[in-house]
Amino acid sequence: MSAATTEAAPLDPVSGAAFVRQSSGLVKLGTPWRILVMAVTVNGIGLFMANFYVAGPGTFPHMNLMLAVLFACSAQFLFNGAYALLAGAFPRSGGEYVYISRVLGPFVGFVANVGAYVAFCFYAAVGAFLCVTFGLSPLLAVYGVITDATWATDAGTWLADTNHALLIGTAIVIASTVLCCFSMRVYYRYQAITFWAGMTCFVVLLVVMLVSSHADFVDGLNAFGQKTGGGANVYDAVTANAQKAGVPSGYTLWATLSMAALLTTVTPTGYVGGEVRTPLRTQLTGMLGGTAIIAAIFLIVPLLISHVVGLDWNRDAAFLNASGEFPVSQTPLYTFYAFVLTTSPVLLIVMGLGLLLLTAILVPQQIFMPTRMIFAWSFDRLVPPQLARVNPRTGAPVIATLFTALVVEALLILFAKGKIGYFNPILIVGTVWGIVGLTAFLFPILPRARRQWEASPIQFKVGGVPVLSILGAISVAYWALAVYIAFSTDALGANKSSNLWFCALTFAIPMVYFAGAYAFRQRQGVNLNATFAELPPE
Repeated sequence: MSAATTEAAPLDPVSGAAFVRQSSGLVKLGTPWRILVMAVTVNGIGLFMANFYVAGPGTFPHMNLMLAVLFACSAQFLFNGAYALLAGAFPRSGGEYVYISRVLGPFVGFVANVGAYVAFCFYAAVGAFLCVTFGLSPLLAVYGVITDATWATDAGTWLADTNHALLIGTAIVIASTVLCCFSMRVYYRYQAITFWAGMTCFVVLLVVMLVSSHADFVDGLNAFGQKTGGGANVYDAVTANAQKAGVPSGYTLWATLSMAALLTTVTPTGYVGGEVRTPLRTQLTGMLGGTAIIAAIFLIVPLLISHVVGLDWNRDAAFLNASGEFPVSQTPLYTFYAFVLTTSPVLLIVMGLGLLLLTAILVPQQIFMPTRMIFAWSFDRLVPPQLARVNPRTGAPVIATLFTALVVEALLILFAKGKIGYFNPILIVGTVWGIVGLTAFLFPILPRARRQWEASPIQFKVGGVPVLSILGAISVAYWALAVYIAFSTDALGANKSSNLWFCALTFAIPMVYFAGAYAFRQRQGVNLNATFAELPPE
C-alpha cells in the first residue's frame, strides 16, 4: 500500500505563503472492520469498565445503575455520531485538532488537542496499571484460594502493592511502545489476535455469571472471605455494615445523570482518519458500530450483576469500598464477582486471560493515537518536523512514539503515587469533547467554515437543520453536565487542588507555547495563518 502524497507547491515565505507539505509516510491500512475493532476496544472492555459499576453507586448511592449506563451510552452515541461526521468531512489524521483548528481557529484547536494528548497518555498509563491491580492480582488471589496454592495468594498480594504494580505496569508500557515502533500492519495483526482471543475468553466470563445463581455467589464470596481473613459470612456483613454506615436507599434523577462524569464510550478513531480507505463510511461504521457494541456490553454487565449479586448488595459493597471499609482484600468489581463464582482453575484462568487481553490491546492504542496528533502539529509547523519523522523501514513514527511513551510513564508514576486519580481527567476530556461538540454545531454555520461544509459529504439535514449542528448542540450540553458534576463532586477527586493545577497547566502550557511558536514562525517569514487554510496530509 503506497503512502499518502499530499503536497503544496513551494511559495515565497516572505509573502506569507504556506510551506511545502511533504508526504506523511503513513499508509492507508484502516478498513471498516479494523476501525470497528479499534473503536470497540478503545474504551477498555473488561477491566476499565469495571470501575463504572463501583464508582457510580459508591459515589452516588441514589444512582439507578441500569438507567445511568443507558443514559450515558445514549448521549455519547450521539456525540460519536458528530465526531464521525467531522472525521468524514476532514479525512486527515490528528483527530479534533484538524476539525477545531479549521473551524474555530488554530489556537483553540492546538490547546484542546494537547488536552486530548495528555488524556490519551493518561489512559495508556492507567490501562497498564489496571492490568496488574484489577487483573493479575485478583486472578492470582482467587486462584490461590480455590487451589490452596500459597504461592498464588502471595503473588496476588505482592502485585496489589503499589510499587510492584508500578513495576509491572512499566513493563507493559515498554512492551506496548516496542509494538508501536513497528508498522500499523503489525499492530492490526496484534489487534486481531488479541481481540478474538480476548472476546472469546470474555464471553466465557459473561456465561459463567449468567449460568451461576445468587447462592453460588454467596458461597464463593464467603469461602474467599474465610480463607483470606475477611470473615466467614462476608455477604451478610457487607449489608449490615453498609446499613450502619448510613447507605441511602432509593433513586434520584440527579444521581442517575451523574454517570456522565464516570462512564465513557467515546470512540475517536478520527485520530487515524488519514489512514483509512473510505473515510466517511469507515468512521461511521467504526464509531457508531463500535459504540453500539460497547453500549450493549456495558448494559449486559449490570444485568448480570443484578442476576447473580444483586444491585442493592453491589451498591452496599461500593459504598463501603468508597470509605475503605469493604471487608475483603479485593475491590468489589464485577470481575471479582465472576472469579468467586467458580472453583475451576481452568475457567478462572480463561476469564482472567480475556480481561487482560482486552485491556492490553488498549495500551498501544493509547500510545499510537497521540503520535497522530504530533503529525498534525508538525505539518502545521507547531512542533519540529523531526518529531513526526517516519522510519522508512517500519513506517512508524519512532521518535513521536518514544516521546509519547515517556509522557505515559510519567503519568503512570503520578497515578500510582496517588497524585492523579482515575476520574480526574474528566475535567480535561469533558472540556475537549465539549469544544468538539461546539465545532460540530458551528461547522455548517460559520462563514469561515461554510465553504468546507458545502464541499463535504456530510450535508445531512432534518427539517432543514444540519444533523451535525443538532448532534453538536446535544454534545455541548452533555459534556457541560459531565464537567459540572466532576467539578462539584468532592468524592470523585477531580476537584482537588492538585488535579485542578494539573488540568490548568494542561491547557495553560499549550497556550503559552502556541503564542511562542506563532511569533517564532512570523520572524522566520512563515505565516501560520496560511498553513491553517489548508489541511494536513494523511
